[in-house]
Amino acid sequence: MISKRQVFAAVALIAIAMTTIAYAQLLTGTITVTTEEVVSVKTTTVKFPARGVFNRTVSEVITLNFTKGGFKAGDEVLVKVELVIDDPTIHELRSLVVKIKDASTGAVVAVLTLGTPYDEFEVTVPDSRVAKYNADIIAATGREATMTFKLSASIIGWK
Repeated sequence: MISKRQVFAAVALIAIAMTTIAYAQLLTGTITVTTEEVVSVKTTTVKFPARGVFNRTVSEVITLNFTKGGFKAGDEVLVKVELVIDDPTIHELRSLVVKIKDASTGAVVAVLTLGTPYDEFEVTVPDSRVAKYNADIIAATGREATMTFKLSASIIGWK
């Protein structure tokens, strides 16, 4: 059984703790944390022709700006890239292949499809500390369609 004295002591301790926290917050203020986005992704609207094969290159669809976030030239970074499927009409395509290519070398670093809409690749931070990637979109269509083509990219590892 709890006595009135114990309840009073608990309430007094809570009041002291709350007063101390409020005073500390008043002295130190609030801490605001800002993050610098290293990854930027461009969204593109694509018009697919009727009954045909479509092939289009979107330049600089992904930009990795390593001048932000404390990266140094030579760091190895693991990047995850994903095809964002938020338009249900994308499933009307007979096939879709997206090749992510290094803009400077032309090397394919990731391949995305409707069946496997994500991939990972490793990049070594260049001396310029900026890496850009193009996307080759290859699709077979049955009817004409206009869709917003979106990718998501994020850094998931760093050595």
